[in-house]
Parts: sequence; C-alpha cells; structure tokens
Amino acid sequence: MVDRFGRKVAQEQEEDQIYEPRQAPQRILVPLANPSTSETLMNIASMLRDSKSEETIFPLTVVAEELEADNTESNVAAAERLLAHAVVHAAEIDVPVNPVTRVARNPASGIVEAATERRVSDIVIGWNGARSAQQRIFGTVIDQMLEQSSQQVWVCKLEHSVNTFQRLVVVMPPLVDHNPGFYEAVRSLKQLASQLGATIQALVVGDNADRFRQHFSEVAIEVDAAFMEVSTWQALETTLHDTVNDKNLMVLLSAREGTIAYERSLSRLPQMLADLHASFLVLYPSEKELRSVSIQPQGLPDILTENRVVLDLATPSYEKTVDVLLSTAIDTHDPRHNSVLKALVYDDVGYASEVLPGVIISHARVRELKETKMFLGIHREGVKHDRIQQPVHVVILLLSPAQRTTQEHLSQLAEIARYFSHVDDLDRLTLCRNLEELRAWFEQNGGVRSR
Repeated sequence: MVDRFGRKVAQEQEEDQIYEPRQAPQRILVPLANPSTSETLMNIASMLRDSKSEETIFPLTVVAEELEADNTESNVAAAERLLAHAVVHAAEIDVPVNPVTRVARNPASGIVEAATERRVSDIVIGWNGARSAQQRIFGTVIDQMLEQSSQQVWVCKLEHSVNTFQRLVVVMPPLVDHNPGFYEAVRSLKQLASQLGATIQALVVGDNADRFRQHFSEVAIEVDAAFMEVSTWQALETTLHDTVNDKNLMVLLSAREGTIAYERSLSRLPQMLADLHASFLVLYPSEKELRSVSIQPQGLPDILTENRVVLDLATPSYEKTVDVLLSTAIDTHDPRHNSVLKALVYDDVGYASEVLPGVIISHARVRELKETKMFLGIHREGVKHDRIQQPVHVVILLLSPAQRTTQEHLSQLAEIARYFSHVDDLDRLTLCRNLEELRAWFEQNGGVRSR
C-alpha cells in the first residue's frame, strides 16, 4: 500500500523543481579486482570527472582478510600490482589519483567504508555479466554494496573500448526524476556524452518524454539529445534488441530497491543486456545530498638525493642498470639486495611501467628500510627491456619502507609517474652531464629537486 500510494503522491507533486548544481566536491572511487578491466574503469572515471575539478580519483582494492598472515600478505602484494597499473595508466591520461587498499572480510563493506571515509560522490565498478545462484541483480558484492551505499554508482560492462561509442541510449524508468540524485545523474550522463563526442537517445518508459526533455535542458552541458516514449517494459525489450550494436553504449538509469522509481523490470534488464553482449552502464543515482569538504592536494616530496643519481650509465642490460642504481643504497653484500633486485626487475609486485617513451619506473616496498628512497639513472645509449619496444634512457626506482601502507607507497608512485609523464624537455634530461645541470632541469620543470 505504501509503495502504491507513495507513487501516486509523487506523481501529484509539483513538477516545477529547480535544478541547482551541487556544491559538494566530485570524488570518484573505482574498486578494482580484474587487471583486464582496470584501465577501462579508470577511463570511464576520468570522463565522468569534471575537467575543472581539483579532486583526485581513488582506485581501490579490497584485500580479503585471511586467517593465515602469509596469505593476507600475498593478497596485499597482488593488490599493489593491480593498483600500480591503474596509477601509471592514470598518469598517462593526465588524471590525479590517490590509491587506496583496505583489508576486510567482506568486500562490499570494504568498498562502502572506503567511500564513506573519503566522502566520495561516485563509485565506478565493473561487472563480468556472469550468472550465479546467489545473485539478485549483479551478484553478492555489487548487490550488497548497493544496499549499503547511498552514493551515485556506475556498474560497467563494456565489450569495446569506451572511446568507440557514438551514441548513449539511455533508459529512463517512470518517476526516476523524483530521485534526490536525478539531476546529478543527468549532469553525469551529459558529461560522459560530451567527453565521448556522442549524442543521447533517451527511451522514457511509461512516462512523459517532454518532462524529461525539460529536465535535461536545465543542465548546462551542450549535448544533442532526443527523447522517445516507450509504452511498456516489454516494448522496451524489443526496442533494445533492435538498438544494440558496437556504436551504441546502453545506459540504464536505474533505482535502488525500495525507492519510488524501483520496478522489478529494472532488476532483469542488466542480465538481458549481458546476454545480448551489449556494452552498457547501469547508473544508480545518489540517495543523499553530499556535504562539501575540501582536501588539499599533495606535492611531490623532495626524496631524490645526489647519491641516488647516476648520469652516465653504460650497463648492458636492464637488470644490471637496476643493480647499479640499487647498489647506491643497498650494498650488494646486504641480504636484501638480491631479493629487492628480483622484485624490481622480475616480480609482478615491482614490475616496471613506462610513463613516457624511453622513461620507466619500477617500485617495491622493502623491509628494514627506514625512509623512502628514489633513484634516477640516465642511460644515453639506451638499454633494452623485454616489455618495452624502444630503448630505455631514463630509469626511476622507488623504494618504500615495508611498514608504510600500500596507499602511501602508491600515492608516492602516482606523484612521480604523473610528474615525469608531463615534462616537455625530456631530451634535455638525458643530456645532463653533472648535478648542476640536473638541478637546473628539475627547477625548470618545477617538480622533484635533487639535493
């Protein structure tokens, strides 16, 4: 009775609601669990992010808490690998990030707690489309996260690169415009379409298309949008079958169970789209107003010392290059030397990432290390690396004390990667012959200062 008459009351309310842009900052959390989809999720998050925003994106991994400490440590190492890949990719696409790792027994709770602590506005998460006996809509983790969260949530399943889509086909259920986060959802949809250079085709199910057209016009982002009324959910399914193709990104503007716009058909549509091998997003609008809280951006610490710089490398291999740099801090007779060298050169945890052609960063956390250390090596002739096509001329190493959290370690990596991916005169760096020239280069680029 409450559900039935609540809808009736909502329909009879005044429709002349005024759109007011939110004052709270846009903070996007991206839970990561699959290396093959991490770049796609980060790309979507970067497109949703306002270009004028000073807020970082938060890539997140939730590590399962194990009874055995060794298992937990292994899981944390795998999480570091995944976050490191996302961090370096973010630097490549010019997006500031603040990586987060949580250890939790329940992955959904770990996501929600991280979102609450950082007062995020959006959660962008991937779905593999697989069926399971326990799932109501997506499966245990995402379904539980939707129950426990009130933020705007994007559930993503893409069959193609996000940059290939030319049109957003947006499904609008009846009364979804009565959701408290509706206008912010519209702003996000128009932001995404604008970033893609795509048009919007809205399918309004069992409701007035003109009203939704008016709502969209109140959000001042210029995007071509057309609106069409679809009489029933059954008719919508027929329309979607005819609409799915490689150029259309389907977007279901959904509603959480228990809210006024929720209908059972909304729970069935994601699996139907997955069975059609469609690329789609399911957008759950926010259920609350977000308060404005500012976070000051962090600068790149002054951690590169003179004795960690080698400007005239002539080593025959990448392994030997790292060995020479590492020896400036950890003596070759130190029992830690070989294990750290192995982590930096071969292990997944310390695998190297190319931030610019010819510039490579490798990183690891080291036990019994008292402070963070950064190393810089210049190899003018260039050295070969198995994972990179062209010769490597600049090698950067980052070592953090093992007692530092994964988040602290990867935040430092993000700052370094982002700095070196934006320098304009990298050739001049490779030509530096002494520390004075190196200092001048750093001062000109306004980043790390060697001391």
